[in-house]
Amino acid sequence: MAFATYLWRTLLSLPVAALVVGCATTGGCPPEAEVPLVAEAVFEKDRDPRPEGLSDLTAIGGNRYFSVDDRGGMLHELEIVLGGSGAVRRCKAVRGVRLEGRTDLEGCAFDPLDGRVWVTDEHDTSIRQFDPATGEETAEVQVPDVFGRYAVRNRSFESIAITLDGLRMYVANEDTLACDGAGANRKSGGVVRIQEFTRTGKGAPWTAARQFRYRTEKVGGGEFAGVAVSGVVALIAAEDGSLLVLEREMSKKNPLFPSFRARLFEVRPDADRSDELAKRVVWDRDTMFANYEGACFGPRLKDGSRSIILVSDGGGPAKERVLVLALRPTR
Repeated sequence: MAFATYLWRTLLSLPVAALVVGCATTGGCPPEAEVPLVAEAVFEKDRDPRPEGLSDLTAIGGNRYFSVDDRGGMLHELEIVLGGSGAVRRCKAVRGVRLEGRTDLEGCAFDPLDGRVWVTDEHDTSIRQFDPATGEETAEVQVPDVFGRYAVRNRSFESIAITLDGLRMYVANEDTLACDGAGANRKSGGVVRIQEFTRTGKGAPWTAARQFRYRTEKVGGGEFAGVAVSGVVALIAAEDGSLLVLEREMSKKNPLFPSFRARLFEVRPDADRSDELAKRVVWDRDTMFANYEGACFGPRLKDGSRSIILVSDGGGPAKERVLVLALRPTR
């Protein structure tokens, strides 16, 4: 969801200057995944202001990643090079292609079986596959009707992830469907649906499988210009069957300007048999005007920990930034 332009127009009317977090991955989880992991921020920096509005990140091999924007229907190929300690040595766009017929792209996931990319479009609550070389649409997923019928405007599919074997895919609506109750607010979080799709192999159609209830965190501050949100913006599928869920909050916690907060949680759909997925916090941070909406696994660092790369959706006062986390065992 592109809050940046909206916020910028509103902030221009204030008497003071503004001050300054689907996703998918083809990487697996570290071998020590059975030990609870926590994430530590090891590096953060501003990136080039173009392309702006990045909304998700997915690894495609080597130092290359795909990202999408939520304004012009573009798929961008990025080169992100990390040093051994996690420092970002390079983060730049190397090419871009317009995906035919798309407008509000929010999630992207590299398909390890055929090298194409699946994207979610919040405008029509769709999941489609495209050829990243030409931008031509090559397939579409039959999405359960409940999402299209009851999705709240600008709170639809923000996230998508495909497992390493290419046989399972997960998507989630950002905030509560209209048929499921109230959205996230200052008293309670919203309840979203994480939808699992399965297929039998390369070229086979995706079939809707299990659905999981997932409760987001409540909104921590007040509304700014009528807006305060908390919801799911990215998913990372790990090799052990767990999912990392990135939540983004935007609210006003001081009298002058809004700010963002990013939280990363772990859930285990294969092991959890409760009505609502239990989640464990992996990382939590107030990110001010860094609006992190994309995340995926990066390379392993020199200390053996696995990296997670996050990109922000900037524009206006929001910052175009890149953040690197290191996943490390708690003991």
